[in-house]
Amino acid sequence: MPGIANYYASSIVNGGDYCSVLVKTREGRPIKIEGNASSSVTRGGTSARAQASVLSLYDINRIKNPAKIVGGKLEDISWPELDKEVSSNLSTTSNIRIVSGTIMSPTIKRAIQEFCVKFPSTKHISYDAVSMLLYF
Repeated sequence: MPGIANYYASSIVNGGDYCSVLVKTREGRPIKIEGNASSSVTRGGTSARAQASVLSLYDINRIKNPAKIVGGKLEDISWPELDKEVSSNLSTTSNIRIVSGTIMSPTIKRAIQEFCVKFPSTKHISYDAVSMLLYF
């Protein structure tokens, strides 16, 4: 509903920073990040990086619907169409690569492991442009 704020519980992992947060949005646009007081780890605290990360969460030029490239241009398609095309392409591809930064989330790690089981040719490559070991 326009003008009514929505709040989403989430977490931010940025380098060595971790914060459990509540993200305040209006009309789908994130406008404020606060610490989540329900977190037993951070107890509502955040870092300056977490507070500033709201600036990187929204792009007015973002793609708002699923789309595919047809003749060099983006064409809207439905989510079921996209799922069907992606599933079909993954089933017929023998060299799948997932490239990511270091993943600390057990949920994301498990999702990647399950993906690799379903598509055995998959290799997960973890790469960080800057080693976080310098900060510890």
